[in-house]
Amino acid sequence: MKYFKLILICFIWSTTWAVIKIGLDRTPLMVGLALRFSVATIALGVIIFLKRRKIALDRVSVQNYLVVGLLTMALSFYCTYWAEKFIPSGLTSILWTAMPIVVGIFAHFMLPDERLRLAQVMAILIAMAGVIVILSDRQLVFDRELLWGSVVALFGVVVSSWPNVLLKTRPQPYDSLTMTAMAMLIAALVNFIGATVGGEWQKMAIARAYMREAEVLILDEPTAALDARSEFEVFKRFKELSEGKTAILISHRFSSVRMADRILVLADGKVEAAGIHDELVAQSGRYAELFELQAAGYR
Repeated sequence: MKYFKLILICFIWSTTWAVIKIGLDRTPLMVGLALRFSVATIALGVIIFLKRRKIALDRVSVQNYLVVGLLTMALSFYCTYWAEKFIPSGLTSILWTAMPIVVGIFAHFMLPDERLRLAQVMAILIAMAGVIVILSDRQLVFDRELLWGSVVALFGVVVSSWPNVLLKTRPQPYDSLTMTAMAMLIAALVNFIGATVGGEWQKMAIARAYMREAEVLILDEPTAALDARSEFEVFKRFKELSEGKTAILISHRFSSVRMADRILVLADGKVEAAGIHDELVAQSGRYAELFELQAAGYR
């Protein structure tokens, strides 16, 4: 049984980075993290319920939940997911093998009983040399995306390592099962909020609309929470996918509606004017007035 568990752990570890890479092709970063942590929290919650474990809510325990949830789960995984947009999953897995090295270094300075011996220091130096050799690859050094992706992934390793050692400095014991569940719950909430604020749920909803082979597309303020670059990319893709179809776009953003073949201006429940962008601007009506007001904000 112990060998089976070892093989299972190795399989999970070796495939995790590839699964993250595949997921990023189909799901926005923080949405993927929010869903991942939510599913894990529910699964651990069921186990906690069945085992009748109590969740400690004292001050020290809550601090531990926050530190592990925000650093080990939320920030570290965000760094890893972001890095995997630019570097191969195999390189990510190699970089994460630096975690025992980082934990050992933190433990040396934070835990008096776990000072590094000479043999351990030599082993760490050899391991660090290996990481340096990997990062000194010519392709990696001269490719900005690969280099920054590797640096961010290593930062995620450091961020994840520190709480592991910090918990050992606490005099109060903790239950690893409830600790992990509460930390993942915090990480799920952080990523749900981040995905909402960053407009990732909107991007996902728009992508789902594009995937359907519908003859009529209706989008109501689809880019309200997106930044200018994301809005440009969405409408560029929208124009390509709506070719040969009927597309109805409802928006108060003139940068969005001006590309339409026909624009209807609604006021008090009635169609006040209709035409293309240049025609409506030339009429000097409500459309022209509002267009000038929005344009003035960018001058």
